[in-house]
Amino acid sequence: MQTMVPPEQIPAERFERIDERFDRVDERLVEVDRRITETAKETDRRLKEVDRRITETAKETNRRLAGLEEAQVELRQQMSSLHHLVHRGNITQIAGLAGVIAAILARGG
Repeated sequence: MQTMVPPEQIPAERFERIDERFDRVDERLVEVDRRITETAKETDRRLKEVDRRITETAKETNRRLAGLEEAQVELRQQMSSLHHLVHRGNITQIAGLAGVIAAILARGG
């Protein structure tokens, strides 16, 4: 029964163990590389989706802003029309009141 390995076999066994460890490390590196590649692809897909959504939102926002600008122009025109209408009504009231005062004064009153 041999209790010790002969000295000439010790470096060979160590090299075999080191080779096995490197093989396991290589396998792990391949797995890590595969996972990194998958993650990069998924991240790229997600970023493209985010870019698409940002672009769509920007287009929708621009469309809404254009609609708001049109509504603002229309509102200003309507406010101007309303202002002219109220102004004409005030002039009509003043003319009517002047006519009533003139009629009262003409009657001798």
